Amino acid sequence: MSEYTEEVQQQRAQLSRLYEQQESLNENIKGLKQIIATLEYVAGKETTKEEQKLQDIIDRAKDPKQSNTGKK
Repeated sequence: MSEYTEEVQQQRAQLSRLYEQQESLNENIKGLKQIIATLEYVAGKETTKEEQKLQDIIDRAKDPKQSNTGKK
């Protein structure tokens, strides 16, 4: 009976460690999701800036007078 009790205690300890590891992994995943969301947000802003720059170039190419308005 002693062996059985010892084995059960070892299994409980192992299960406890597994739950701790699971909790740690869940926290890591949560942090990674936040990082990914931040990177996607920044990438979206940069894409918008680049798209605006390209649109400005296209607009200036269509109307060359517009590119001279700010120059003397």
